[in-house]
Amino acid sequence: MARIVKWTTDAEGALVKRVLDAAPADLPPPPGPANLSPRRFEWMLAKTGLDEVWDGVERHLQSSADPADRDRYAALRAARRARYFTLDDTLTMVAQFRPLVTQLFPGVDVSDAAIRAAWAQAEQY
Repeated sequence: MARIVKWTTDAEGALVKRVLDAAPADLPPPPGPANLSPRRFEWMLAKTGLDEVWDGVERHLQSSADPADRDRYAALRAARRARYFTLDDTLTMVAQFRPLVTQLFPGVDVSDAAIRAAWAQAEQY
């Protein structure tokens, strides 16, 4: 337990102790991007045209004879059926597929900044 500084009153000390001893679940979540529901995530994809990119990447991976591409296809397909979407997980996934997206869809902006901007819009939908 943290030591309470002597210059606090007993009431202040008790309050500080409760705060320091609080379980993380008792504290509010840190501010940050909201998770997106499947509906909002699909809205974001459609609004930005990334739904066509996602579908195109899926088709490309599905038609590949490479077993590794088949695994990537399965992971991408399953990811779109998540119960909710986090920005961090989405940015990680986009980074994994960015080289392929750039190859298949030159000129499409899938930078972290573009994804963050689309995410912010979807949070308000």
